[in-house]
Amino acid sequence: MLKIRTLMVSCVLGAMLLTTAGCDFLVSPEQRYERAQSAVAEGDYRRALVELKNALQKDPDLLEARALLAEVALWLGDPTNAEAELNKLPKPAGADPHLELRVRIDLALGRFAPALEKLSAASSDQIKPARADLYRGFALQGLGRTAEAQQAFRASAAADSTLIDAQVGIVDTLAAQGDAPGALALATQLTEQHPQSALAWYSQGAILARASKTEEAEKALLRAKGLAEKQLEATRQVSLLSTLIEMQLVARHIDAARTNLDAMNRVAAGSPLAALMSARVSMATNDYLAAASSLRRLVNAAPQFTQARYLLGVTLVAQGNLEQASQELSQVVQQAPQNLEARQLLAQVRMRLQDPDGALRVLVPAIETNADDSRLTNLFEGARVAAGADKQTIETLEKALNDAPNSRGLQIQLAGAYLQAGAADKAVALLRRGESDPKIDPRREALLIQAISVAQGPAAARTQVQTLLNKYGTEPAAVGIAAGFYARAGELDKGRALLNDALAKNPKQPELLFALARVEWTARRADAARAALQRLIDLDPNNTGAQLAMVEVELAQGNQAGATSRLEALHKANPKAVEPPMMLARMALAKDDAKRADEFINAAVQASSKRGDVLNAAGLLYLESGRFDQAQAMFKDGTASDAGNPLLWLNLGRAQLGLNQRGPARESLEKALILQPEWLPAIGALAFLEVQEGNGSAALSRIEALKQTRPNNPQLLALEGEVYTVLQKYPEASQAYEAAAAIRPAPELATKIFQVRSAGKLPNALEPLERWSREHPDDLSFRALLADAYIKSGEAKQAIAQYEQIVQRQPKHVPSLNNLAWLYHEQRDPRALATARQAHQLAPKVPAIMDTLGWILVDSGQAAEGLPLLEQAAAATSASADIKYHYAAALARTGAKAQAREQLTQLLAGQSTFDNRAAAQRLLTELGGQE
Repeated sequence: MLKIRTLMVSCVLGAMLLTTAGCDFLVSPEQRYERAQSAVAEGDYRRALVELKNALQKDPDLLEARALLAEVALWLGDPTNAEAELNKLPKPAGADPHLELRVRIDLALGRFAPALEKLSAASSDQIKPARADLYRGFALQGLGRTAEAQQAFRASAAADSTLIDAQVGIVDTLAAQGDAPGALALATQLTEQHPQSALAWYSQGAILARASKTEEAEKALLRAKGLAEKQLEATRQVSLLSTLIEMQLVARHIDAARTNLDAMNRVAAGSPLAALMSARVSMATNDYLAAASSLRRLVNAAPQFTQARYLLGVTLVAQGNLEQASQELSQVVQQAPQNLEARQLLAQVRMRLQDPDGALRVLVPAIETNADDSRLTNLFEGARVAAGADKQTIETLEKALNDAPNSRGLQIQLAGAYLQAGAADKAVALLRRGESDPKIDPRREALLIQAISVAQGPAAARTQVQTLLNKYGTEPAAVGIAAGFYARAGELDKGRALLNDALAKNPKQPELLFALARVEWTARRADAARAALQRLIDLDPNNTGAQLAMVEVELAQGNQAGATSRLEALHKANPKAVEPPMMLARMALAKDDAKRADEFINAAVQASSKRGDVLNAAGLLYLESGRFDQAQAMFKDGTASDAGNPLLWLNLGRAQLGLNQRGPARESLEKALILQPEWLPAIGALAFLEVQEGNGSAALSRIEALKQTRPNNPQLLALEGEVYTVLQKYPEASQAYEAAAAIRPAPELATKIFQVRSAGKLPNALEPLERWSREHPDDLSFRALLADAYIKSGEAKQAIAQYEQIVQRQPKHVPSLNNLAWLYHEQRDPRALATARQAHQLAPKVPAIMDTLGWILVDSGQAAEGLPLLEQAAAATSASADIKYHYAAALARTGAKAQAREQLTQLLAGQSTFDNRAAAQRLLTELGGQE
């Protein structure tokens, strides 16, 4: 009985299972196809996918199921498989009944031209006219033909007013053509007319996001998300969620961003965009290790995903992996030459790697103002005022001066505004009104010399300087102004002599000592600058300016401990002072100690009660170290506390560009221009943004329009040269730079002329460098640049002559000694070893210096002394691939072939490009043959 009962129970259970979905094997392929159709109607495409695959597994010839499977695959964001399924269908004898689906697949795969060809051949029976115009709009939009795309979208909307995709296409093309108000108005109208449309809300949210209306954008995008699951195909859902996550990161809604990242992974787990947004969330929380790991996997899987590689470079910079960051960012620049943020960050990385020539080869966008930069140039040469002036400000000052014509303060302010606006002749005429004053006004005299130099040339400015000295004699302010002028003109000995003569009569004058320190620093005489500052500090230990300048000298000479100690003492003595904690933060970021940097920055911000200028300086620190999220947060706080400050809006735009938030960046930069019309830094940033978006003609038109009112503005001409350089129009770039240099000669312009002539293979590339060095013999840093250019041109003897002149004037100039030793060695000059030892004695822990000495020793038969130096150099974290190659080659020469093979194998596996890669490969092959 027991057996019978058990059997009966089993039969009952079996019968029950056969009548439920658990025993689905009795369902026919046709029934599964019908289920799939119902699932599609309900918006459940994943269930439909399962049903269709099961149906086709049993009946591969169920053609209607295969066609529907292609539709479902396309909806789920897999156009490749959609096309594969469609291609399995028999070719029709007549018109293709699946032509519309094939067009949609082309669009999804970015095949815009083939899509247009199919549409031109399609009949109205195959694709309804309204939908044909819609697809035509998408294809034209993909090809960058925005105006034509808008016409197609309008035709589609006119033929079928219920087609929301066409309306959204009009919104997108309006925004692309710069009509942001019109785009937003139409998008808002769509949400009002179709409040249950996910696409309408997504369109409005995207436009609001471009306009930096973060809170409103987030609300609209959340509405879209709530409706999207059954309305938007997977690709659009992922795009919607990525925009929403980016907005939430901007608003610092980190938990909400994580929630939507989870939602994105449910829609498209493992997709490149999901991986990218995961890294963005990690970056926003300072988890750069996790971000780098995720981005590395993504870049390995998709090498052409430029945005992922760029963000990988950003995370590597934030972690301090500068060599790897340099490699990744170099590839970004190769893949996307118009990505100017990548170029700027790459230049900063190369400078940190002590590769100034590499930095010079990278085009750095002309969008920096240096108005609040506290680096050496500002401490020792003074701040440079940003180009341009607000017309309304000038009008206000003119009216005020008219009411109070004898106000020297108003005269100086108005003259400064004239000078900024390019009206130097007006500035000169205004400032000359005060020449009869018996008492010196340093601000007026310095500004007058500057204005005369611009309006009448250096010779007239020199005459004015002599007039100043004749009138005021050894007055400290007059001597300081004159010495500064001579130093900037390259006549350092004349400026130094003038100050020393004045100090002989008044040895305790602080202003003279500080001016002497600036001149000595300009001459690259760090010890002399230190001595002048120390004299000043001995006289006045509470002189904060002198203390901070001394910190810069300590840093320049590699005395990190001394600089830190001095700054910490200043911070302790005056916790409300902003400069010491900001400098400590800069030093912490240089060591990639983000936590310590954050502490100092927060201390400075709190001490200043969140002043706009301090928030701007803090943002710049983060910006320079590649921490764009933190920079953006600082600049946004700054614009909230000082909404009328154009500099904060400019820098907010720069941070947004760093995060590829082009829409918000454009809005921020345009806000800066509203506050300060015709402001060159903001115009330059917008011009480069247009170049980056592939609209070089718009960038040039923007500059040409400004040239109508400022035809002889050297900064504008230099900006024009920058844009032409990015567009690889080298003859035009050279012409623009030459025009700028003719008006106001500068070493930077000479360098840029050389670079574009070299890049464009134009004649006389070296001439601007040679001319500047002849006219400014004391400019040793520029002479070093000329020497390096000679090396790259194969003119080693001329390079040696330049380095010898530098060392003659500055015997302890380590980079020149090191390069000179290497050139001597290549020329088989017996002075090579002694010169290398001299450089090593001055900088015994620098890998490049150890490498030079070590290699010369090994190459000259003194391997016992040279090999340990090369080993130590190769073990340094900042060691280049070429240094590691020298170490491996030295091992091979000394018989340690197995160890050499190991080093070479690791080097070639980890470094894709370096100067000695071919030699390293050959050596590894030779060593392998000797095993």
